[in-house]
Amino acid sequence: MWKKFSNADCISFIQQCHDDLTALCVNSCWRALWPELVNDFAGFPTVDEDVQHIQFARQVGGEGFHDLQEEEVQE
Repeated sequence: MWKKFSNADCISFIQQCHDDLTALCVNSCWRALWPELVNDFAGFPTVDEDVQHIQFARQVGGEGFHDLQEEEVQE
């Protein structure tokens, strides 16, 4: 099997592995070696998450959520 493994296969495999890496994984690996380099910033929440929360709030009910529109969140 390894005789059929080419350089192109190797590069493709490396790319797939790189694409699967998360910032959390990289930070965890570097924390012990170079703690000043580690950035724990997880990113800003997206509008999509906020819209999901609003849709959930509509289902629960309550004052002020029944008339909230997605455009208002994006604004």
